[in-house]
Amino acid sequence: MGLPSSLIPQLETEPDPRLRVGFEEASWIATLYLIAGLPACIVGGCLSAKFGRRQVTMIAGLPLFFSWCLIAVSPSISVIFFARFVSALAICSTHPSMGVFVSEISHPDWRGSLGVMPSILLALGITKVYLLGFLFDWRTTCWICSFGSLLLSFSMWCCWETPYWLVENDKEEEGRASLQWYRGPEYDITDEIEEIIQSKNEKNKQETYEPKKRGLLSLLRVMTSKTFLRPFSCAGVLYLMAQLTGVSTMVLYMTNIFQDSGSSIDPRLAPVIVAGIRVLTAGLAAFVLRFASRRHLFVLSTVIIFSSTLTIATFSYMRTSDCCFDSSLKDSLGVVPLLAVIAMFIGHSLGVVPVVQLLAAEVGSSSHLKQLTLCLCKLGIPNRDSNPWQRALCCSGHCRQCNQLQGE
Repeated sequence: MGLPSSLIPQLETEPDPRLRVGFEEASWIATLYLIAGLPACIVGGCLSAKFGRRQVTMIAGLPLFFSWCLIAVSPSISVIFFARFVSALAICSTHPSMGVFVSEISHPDWRGSLGVMPSILLALGITKVYLLGFLFDWRTTCWICSFGSLLLSFSMWCCWETPYWLVENDKEEEGRASLQWYRGPEYDITDEIEEIIQSKNEKNKQETYEPKKRGLLSLLRVMTSKTFLRPFSCAGVLYLMAQLTGVSTMVLYMTNIFQDSGSSIDPRLAPVIVAGIRVLTAGLAAFVLRFASRRHLFVLSTVIIFSSTLTIATFSYMRTSDCCFDSSLKDSLGVVPLLAVIAMFIGHSLGVVPVVQLLAAEVGSSSHLKQLTLCLCKLGIPNRDSNPWQRALCCSGHCRQCNQLQGE
């Protein structure tokens, strides 16, 4: 996801005309990932519910490895477009699985803390891409990143499927073995496995979901039931609103945004600084969520993001207005964009991403409903026809997020 931030500036000055990009082509490099991610999330959620979180994630690592290699050897911009499309299908198909996988293998006492692990690893991965883009050219960066895809497949191959999925798919003995593997050989899993089995039995009694009828009509029946609509109206709407904060677009265009904002920090180094702080904040969120109210943390974080985006937009406008700043004042305030972006990512990593992911993973009354909720939550996409500043500085949705959470 962080590749376009370092890839686009280098392709804009690429000597090979077949690879050199303008604004239109650069916009497609970023948004193709998001466009392809829409159907991939929905399909990935259905596949994860049918075949398991582990298997879907393990298989997705192979086309992801192929897409990295394809970008590294691409002779033209069309090949990069195709590779970005493939990578989006691979990555976004696993998005609905990650939060549920961590939630289902975690001990209930640590579920809130471990539920932010996908956010920490995402931030760490983006930091790695920013740092490699600062140190190497884009082809070398892609070759190095390709090995992470193979590591993903291998690590999932070494793990067990989640006990919740195994029990819900009538594999109780395997579910017991899986839970024992995750808890350790000395841990007594009797109470926890019985709770999982009881949850499955109660779910089977619900009229809104019959395991033997998993066709399209059954899916529509579930999606129109109160059992699904109530959690989705909370977690799903919050997740969708979180995509309107502009953080995702900031990740894609961060180098270009620092160039256009007049920041006094090296535009290629600034994303590394921001991403490093994001990793620390995401790690801190695991401990903060154990003691702080999720509602208060979410509201505070959205206020921080709103203030940060408003600061960047105001500074950008005043910088381009000759009547507001003289040249010396512009130079002295050149660090403002960096500080505002850092504050924006702190708020997003500390109280927005972990809260909405945990909420989406926990509100479903069954694993099947969790998958439906999560796969329909991944629906934020910037407008390709607007410029990076317009997409990055979208402040709408913050007040609605706060109001929605008040009704949690």
